[in-house]
Amino acid sequence: MSARRISLLVGACAWIGFGQRSPTSATDSLANCLKGLPTCDVSTLTPSQVGTVSAAFKQRNLSNCTAGIGACDPTVLTPAEATAVMAATRRQNLEKCMRGAVDCDPTILDAKDAAGVRSSRNQRNLNSCLNGTSQCDPTALDAKSAAAVQAARHERNRGRCLGGLPECDPTALTPQEAVAVSASARRRNLDRCKAGSPQCDPTVLDSQTTAAIAVTVRRRNFERCLNGFSPCNPLQLDDSERKAVGAQILDRNFKSCIQGSPNCDPARLNAPQMALVADAFRQRNAARR
Repeated sequence: MSARRISLLVGACAWIGFGQRSPTSATDSLANCLKGLPTCDVSTLTPSQVGTVSAAFKQRNLSNCTAGIGACDPTVLTPAEATAVMAATRRQNLEKCMRGAVDCDPTILDAKDAAGVRSSRNQRNLNSCLNGTSQCDPTALDAKSAAAVQAARHERNRGRCLGGLPECDPTALTPQEAVAVSASARRRNLDRCKAGSPQCDPTVLDSQTTAAIAVTVRRRNFERCLNGFSPCNPLQLDDSERKAVGAQILDRNFKSCIQGSPNCDPARLNAPQMALVADAFRQRNAARR
């Protein structure tokens, strides 16, 4: 076969392959065009498919415009569609304004909606002021709301003072409230003193309470010494307490020696205890063999 004939055959095959489109490729392209994907090849569409894709685009654009999505092209909307989209836009904007969203556009509100938004904004501000949050704008309160906010602020301060919180402003208390706050502070201090807290202020205790606290402190010290806990002050023990603590110390020491503990002090063992400790030592050694 001549070289010229081979060249003609190759060219014909290439032309046939270029002129024919595979059904799969055309189907995929139509699906991509219907979805508005960048892989859409409009050159593969038949005239009827062009109309279908155009209708899909318009429907997709209408949905985007109605939802307020940036991919909306309002210039291709029909007058009826544009009217519906504007109604949806106003409704969405009203919802944003009612909840105080930053993307609210108050300029497109009608008089009725503007009044509703103003009422909602005033209520949000009132709630913020009543709760003492930083979003409160006291200048936007009317006389009735301002009085309610002042009462709420006073009650919050009274609660803080009764609880001994550092945010308390004692100068804002009434004389009766100041008396109640002082009594509450004395009760808290008494509880701290009874518990042995370092925040106890004994200088504000009366003589009767001081005596009662001293009894509590001595009892707590005796229990710590009895159990071998720190801090124990043996100088605060009376004779009977020292005897009880001494007996407990000997008993704890004997148990430590029996167990082979490093806390054992053999000098504190009597003869019978020493014999028992030696026997326990022999039994432990025998068990290890």
